[in-house]
Order: sequence, then structure tokens, then C-alpha cells
Amino acid sequence: MATDIAASGGAGTAAGITKNPKDKVSFLVAFSYGAGSFGANLTYFVMATYLMFFYTDSVGLKAAAVATMFLVTKCIDAITDIMWGIIVDNTSTRWGKFKPFIFVGTSLTVLTTIALYISPDFDEAGKLVYAYATYILWNMTFSILDTSYWSLSSAITQDPDERVKVVAVPRTVAAFGQLAISAFTLPLVRILGSWTMAVTIIMITAAACLLLTLLFVPENYSTKRETSQSPVQIAKMFVKNTPFTLIMISMFLLEMVSNIKGCFQLYFFKYNLGMENVVQYYLTLTLVFQLIGSSLSPFISKLFGKKNSTIGCYIAMSVFGAALFLFQHEYWGVMIIGAIISFFTGVANITGFSMIVDCIEYNEWKTGERSEGAVFSLNIFKSQISNAIGVAFGGYVLAWAGFVANTDLSAHTLFWIGAMFTFIPAILTIFALIPMFKYEITEKRFLEIVAILRERRAAKAAAEAGTDPAAVAN
Repeated sequence: MATDIAASGGAGTAAGITKNPKDKVSFLVAFSYGAGSFGANLTYFVMATYLMFFYTDSVGLKAAAVATMFLVTKCIDAITDIMWGIIVDNTSTRWGKFKPFIFVGTSLTVLTTIALYISPDFDEAGKLVYAYATYILWNMTFSILDTSYWSLSSAITQDPDERVKVVAVPRTVAAFGQLAISAFTLPLVRILGSWTMAVTIIMITAAACLLLTLLFVPENYSTKRETSQSPVQIAKMFVKNTPFTLIMISMFLLEMVSNIKGCFQLYFFKYNLGMENVVQYYLTLTLVFQLIGSSLSPFISKLFGKKNSTIGCYIAMSVFGAALFLFQHEYWGVMIIGAIISFFTGVANITGFSMIVDCIEYNEWKTGERSEGAVFSLNIFKSQISNAIGVAFGGYVLAWAGFVANTDLSAHTLFWIGAMFTFIPAILTIFALIPMFKYEITEKRFLEIVAILRERRAAKAAAEAGTDPAAVAN
């Protein structure tokens, strides 16, 4: 029962708990899982970084129309995310629970991503309809890929230290994916003279990387549910799994910060600083520091614990975000402060996501059912809604502030572009900090939960086989 475990703090381990040898993650498994993340994030960030800019400055769509499209399509996609989570949870095949969906999701997402960056020779209304159709399809196919890929992370190991590594490797490699997109996309577009050709090359690379995940990453803890997953059960899980609810709220607000900044960074460099050609250097620098933070996150987490590390990073991000507002007119200030914020973002991304993964065992301990698909579909649902609100909010602010592409902007417009890139994200980060204080799954408590789950499985297997539970557990 849930009351079997008393809350405990700190970053330590539970005494007397034996770790399972198969929980040790090999270099090949870590590398192959990380390669899949690189591919998936090439796909995501070529959309997230450039699509709004492509629509407004290349296709010629109005910012308000694009903002509305992002909001409407993301709300539609949020519903399909839950559907894919239910399908994944209810799936069991001889190829695994998650890998068939990774294969299908990869194949379809390659095609839809290329379709996003085709500018058809239509009038403005026709172009907007095409944008709606392709973006809805992209969100649906990427949900298949993303839900199944991250669900796989919970099936590789149940050792908390190894799990941080399992999360850290793909999340760190994700920064390489974002770095590659930031550093090479615009130069590739200039060399080829075509967004479509550039994105096609990127997507071929992404598919090759995801193939490594399919070939070399095992599903050690992929179990079939005893009862079918349903929307009602997912809703109950979200309400009853308090740690999951808290971390989701916190990460939702933090992703809002990222989406708002991502929406405005190209506009900020082009119109506020008048340095459009150096934005790729800013993106490269900040991503390098985010990568450093991601790489160091396992060590920081082991020293301070996931929760304390995440809280500390949130505080630092908010403080330096406010400082960025003060120094936004100085190029060196933007570069240095942006790099510092990115370092703490890199740490928080790993520790926060690892805390989400831990909620799967917490839910199994409380309900007796594993719900990887539900957890990660809700995580993607959260990301979709935060992206929709963040980008739509940004687009509406641009329109409200009087933004007109490729013209000299007023001081009013420039002020709000600057504020949305600096001060507003700092405020949102403070709100993201509040739910973190009540998150209860420490490293010690997690190990205790895993030990109880192993005892339950051993007792169940022994009852079915008519043997000693201790023999089954070993």
C-alpha cells in the first residue's frame, strides 16, 4: 500500500536495497538511445526554431494569422497525444511495446517535416490552408514518435543513477541536435537556395539516427497491462499521482519560457540589435553552454538531489533573466548572460525530466499498473499546450505591438520584443518554481518504491509458478 513508505529527503540511497545487474546501461545502449534523440530533435528544432520565421518572412503570412494557427492546431494535437498514449499503453507485440511506434512515427514525421517547408504557389488564403493542413499532420506524426521514444526510457533501467544517465544522454545529445539546427540550417538554406532541400537533407540524417535506437536499445521493463488504458484512467492518474501533477505544472511554465524566448530571439537580433547575421553565433554559444549543463547534470543531481538541483537552477535562471533585461542593448551582455541562463537550463531539463520518469514507478506502486504511454503522452500534451500558448501569445504580442516584417519598427514595438525575450521569461520562471517545493520523490524514496515493486512482482510470479518468492526475486 502507499503508506508502506515514509517520505524521506536528501539525495542518498536506501540502505540494504540490492540493484539488479541488468539495470547497468552499456555504452552501446546509451549511444544508440542518444542517437535517436539527436534525430528526433533535428526534427523538432527545425520546426520550433524556424517555422514561424519561415511563415512570416518567406511565405508572407501575417503574424496574427500564424499565431492563431499555432494555437488552434496545437489544441487539436493535444487531444491526439492522449490517444497515442492510450494506444501505446494497450500495445504488446513481439517487436516490443514502443519500437513499432518509433518506426512508424519516424517514417511519417520525415515526410510531414519536409512538407512544412514547401511554399506552394497559392494566394494568401491558400497558403494559410496549406500551413494548417501540414502542421496538423506534422503534430500528429511527431506525437507518435515522441511518445514512444520517451516511453522507452522507462523500460531500459530502474536504477535511479543509471536512469539519470539514460535521461541525461538523450537530453544532452538533444542539445547537439538543437546546436546543429541553429548552426547549419540557415547556411544550408543559403547554399542550396531552398528551405525544402535543406530540410530534406536534415530529415534523412534524422531517420538514420533513429534507426540506431530501433536496432540496439532493449525494452527490459516493458510489461503488458492487466487492464486496458482509457481516458478516464489517465485523468485519474493525473489527479492521484501528485508528484507527477506538480512536476508537470512546473515544467509547463518552464517550457512556456523557452517557447516565448524561442519565438522572439530571431526578431530580437534582427530588429532590436540589427545583427541578424550573428544570431546563429548566439544560438551556438547558448546551446554549447546548455550542453555543458546537461553533461554535468548527473554529477550535480548526485551531489544535491534532483529536486534541489532543479530548484537552484530555476532561481538562477530567473535572476539572470532579469539581468538580461537590463543589459539587452549590449551585445556582449546578451551573449554572456544568455550563455549562463542556458547552462542552468541544461541542468534543469535533465533533472526535471528524470523526475517525470520516476513518476511511472510511483504510479505503479500506488495503482499496480505501469502507464508509460499515459505519462509521456501527458508530458507531450503539456509541451504542445505550452508551445501553442507561448507561440500564440508571442504572435499576438507582435501584432499588438505593431510589428510589420522587414520595416523600421517603432520604439514601442522594439520594447515589447525586448521584454518578451528577457523580462517576461524571468517572471514565468518564478511561477514555475512554486510547485517544485512540494515534489516528494527523492532518490531514497524512489529506491524504496522500486524494492517494493520487485517484491510484488516476485510474489506474483511465485504464486503463478508455485515457487518461493525469494527465489524468483533473485
